[in-house]
Amino acid sequence: MGVFDTTKLEWIPLYPSPPDQQDFALILPHQKEEFDTSLREKEAGLWWMHPTDFRAQMLQLVKESGVGSVQSLFKISCGMTWKGSTYDNIIVSIIRHEVSMAELKRNTNFTEFTHEGGVHWALPVPNNVLDIDIPVNSFPVFRGRPWAFKRFLETQYYKLLTQTYFGKPQKRYRTDQRGCYRNIWYRQSRQASRSMGAGGPTDQHHYWHEATTNTSLVQTTNQINNVLCEEAIQEQNTCGQIIIDLIKRVVRDSLGLSIESYEICPYMILTMARFHKATALYESYSNWNHTDDDECSDYIGGLITAYILKAGNSSLTNYFKEMRAIFPEYNKKRYPLPTTCCWSLHDPDHFLRLFSHKQHFIIEEGSVTFEISSDVMLHGKRQLGGTIFGKLARHLTSNSVWVNQEDGWITTINPGVSATGWGQSGGYAYQSRRGQERTELLSNLITNYMVNNNGQLPSLPGVNVLVFMENLQVSV
Repeated sequence: MGVFDTTKLEWIPLYPSPPDQQDFALILPHQKEEFDTSLREKEAGLWWMHPTDFRAQMLQLVKESGVGSVQSLFKISCGMTWKGSTYDNIIVSIIRHEVSMAELKRNTNFTEFTHEGGVHWALPVPNNVLDIDIPVNSFPVFRGRPWAFKRFLETQYYKLLTQTYFGKPQKRYRTDQRGCYRNIWYRQSRQASRSMGAGGPTDQHHYWHEATTNTSLVQTTNQINNVLCEEAIQEQNTCGQIIIDLIKRVVRDSLGLSIESYEICPYMILTMARFHKATALYESYSNWNHTDDDECSDYIGGLITAYILKAGNSSLTNYFKEMRAIFPEYNKKRYPLPTTCCWSLHDPDHFLRLFSHKQHFIIEEGSVTFEISSDVMLHGKRQLGGTIFGKLARHLTSNSVWVNQEDGWITTINPGVSATGWGQSGGYAYQSRRGQERTELLSNLITNYMVNNNGQLPSLPGVNVLVFMENLQVSV
């Protein structure tokens, strides 16, 4: 047997699991495919297995793989009841143990939870607490909460997306996936097709590839993508993370420029089930354990560091001090950017009265799993939002399983219902390129105006021209 990459493992949820806990069987991709094939070869009524038999089969595959395991994680979900209290807003922080143990013992608000996967501490905090105000020596890596705004992606728009995007999904170098993964909204590179009369710079048009896209629907779908992008930014701006607003303030005060959230986190992705013609079945989206490359550029990182030193704000200083202490391997010239995910449940054929969909967003760094199952979304939470520092915390989207509502039997074959996800993330390559392009454009515009107006500075929206020119002269 060859050498396997142990990060490329399928995380299969196991049911039933102990209270407040979720068990996963970690198996190899080819084992998952062979298991699914063995079920598909049977009649649809025979796809289902008794939970005990299903668990036994998965444990046998773990044993046969030689590299797999069974992971038991602390299960968190919006609306969860734990220790007699109900929680909607969920924050996962990595604690610096050598400093925090004494505080944990002193603070009676802390409660301890021990299970097979380890020990966790929970601390109730106000729903609107900012990252910078989270107590104890820790750094928050994930936030999850019910959708706080008007929900847009109803069934008719979901169907249009599934009709627009088909064929092989786009590939990611950070991880691989099952189901459909797409970059949508405005492209940030040259990697999408130019056709349908789309001339000029390719980054002025939306991502799509004509070989795997219904091009007749692209113009309509782009409008849906615009709204999804606005929703992701809305969630990112209000969930409680501070880094986006910090960068806006730093750029405004240091460079004289007013920038928007999408200029910091411009990458928009869409994940959903993928239809396979060969099997006439949908494959639910999942991916493998990974970290992202979402961080600011060296230049912006230097501006942030200088701003923090100049501001002298102890809370801000301590916030990033804890980040460096807990993640000492992180590049100190840069700062991580948040990735915001939105999840919505769609059941166009009303199958949820027959089956429940089980899936999880796993933050392995914190040994916790955030539930995005139908059990959560059907209880007044049809849409969820989550924000993670993907550069710092390993994470993944688990495989899906479906549970028969009548007898509790389980299958890994999608009977017709799964979650759709989309989100917003950033990257230093985009910031470096766009920042340089914008600086050159503004510099030329201001210089030409001054030449033609006896040295007078122009008034430009979103630009403090005096600060911008002073900074430009210093950098030159």
